[in-house]
Amino acid sequence: MSSKLIVKTDITDWRDECLRYEPTIRTVDDLVALVVDENRSTGEAARMAIVMRELGHAPDDILKPNKLLLHAGGRAEVAIKVSARKVQAEMPNGSTYSVREFVGIPGRGEGVASDVDVGQVAFEAEVQDAVTEAASGPHYVPSDSADGLMRAMNYLVNTIPGYIFERLKIIALAGGDVEAAADTLKEEIDRQVMQLTEPIGW
Repeated sequence: MSSKLIVKTDITDWRDECLRYEPTIRTVDDLVALVVDENRSTGEAARMAIVMRELGHAPDDILKPNKLLLHAGGRAEVAIKVSARKVQAEMPNGSTYSVREFVGIPGRGEGVASDVDVGQVAFEAEVQDAVTEAASGPHYVPSDSADGLMRAMNYLVNTIPGYIFERLKIIALAGGDVEAAADTLKEEIDRQVMQLTEPIGW
């Protein structure tokens, strides 16, 4: 039988940071309040929740087990590194743009723009665990392939509208003009399409 492999991480600095504030984290509502009421970053709140859980002052299920947190963070970091791979590609109008070299499966980091999206990628990576590898196909495909085209289209048609709808609901809730927001978005999409298709200097 092989020996165990255990990852040990020193989080003394997290503990010291946490104990300076002595947060109360007994429920998910307490955790959310750190972010929305006390203006803590999600990173601060996560560190505090981990520390308080390890000290026995927060419930075990306040966050996912450390192994899953480590896994999600690792997956997010790999997704960022893959998305950073770019190629220079000529567009239909002759202009040249930097484009991702590979296209991922939505839910596995596809759509991540930079490290600011790590949280979303980590979340999506865990959601993707519900999808079997056989059904998902290759993790990444070349952007200039038929599969790349299909994935890009599927992402625009099946994923982006959900994000848009969520923001439109927020605009409506806040008393904003939903139709005006949608019109502005359409104008921006039209502008981007023109950047790629209209003759240069047109």
